[in-house]
Amino acid sequence: MSLTTTPKATIPIARPFVGSEEETAVLEVLRSGWLSQGPRVAEFEKRFAEYVGAKHAIAVSSCTTGLHLALYAAGIGAGDEVLCPSLSFIATANSIRYVGATPIFVDIDPATFNLDPNRLEESITPRTKAILVVHQIGLPAARWLSPDKALIQLSLRHKTDDHLWFAFFHEVAHILLHGKRDFFVDVQDQETMETKEQEANRFVADLLIPRAEWRRFKATPPPFHADAIKLFAFRIGLAPGIVVGRLQHEGLLPRSHCNALKQRFELLAPTIR
Repeated sequence: MSLTTTPKATIPIARPFVGSEEETAVLEVLRSGWLSQGPRVAEFEKRFAEYVGAKHAIAVSSCTTGLHLALYAAGIGAGDEVLCPSLSFIATANSIRYVGATPIFVDIDPATFNLDPNRLEESITPRTKAILVVHQIGLPAARWLSPDKALIQLSLRHKTDDHLWFAFFHEVAHILLHGKRDFFVDVQDQETMETKEQEANRFVADLLIPRAEWRRFKATPPPFHADAIKLFAFRIGLAPGIVVGRLQHEGLLPRSHCNALKQRFELLAPTIR
């Protein structure tokens, strides 16, 4: 007598989008014999550092390790409290415990699965030293708090003015162009999501640099040098770093060039008394 079981149907929280390029890249690494460290890791670190405008970048083994290091670098330790979402992978809370701090779980918004900002303020105490914001399953950070009040959540992930202002106006575009529930579309509807992201990207590109001005500037014989970029930025009333970022994004300027024209930002942790 044999027993057979019928596999239970599962509903995935989210699905990764993996194409032939990712498959080829993984196969190349497996066939190279370098399964840890190696030239591909070094290449990733170098290109990532160039992309974010940093001198160095170090790849780590997991997001857990990255969160642990970030909290350690921020000086979080024993006796401190860190707010985090009640719905998240265990790594979020584990990284807080690794530095000796206490995770304080804050309820989520059922529409976005992200931290409910209305509950954040009531959770802050004199021991609160940080907030770990999780962008759950790829859902965007712009959302409506009420019919007439919107919230945009930003970070200084790249710490430069081109990324900061593009990210800010990208979320503004979602608020202006799309419905109040459109921020919360099913993440499996990739085609709809990509269309809305493209609309937001075009909105920002044309807002920061008028399309006609950009066409004329791109007609300038390359290579683009710092003086030409500064002159163009001055003429249209824009920070030169934003022009540099646009040129780099479109592949017209290497990501290692003219980064000195970008304005850099640093987050300063407030002192809680």
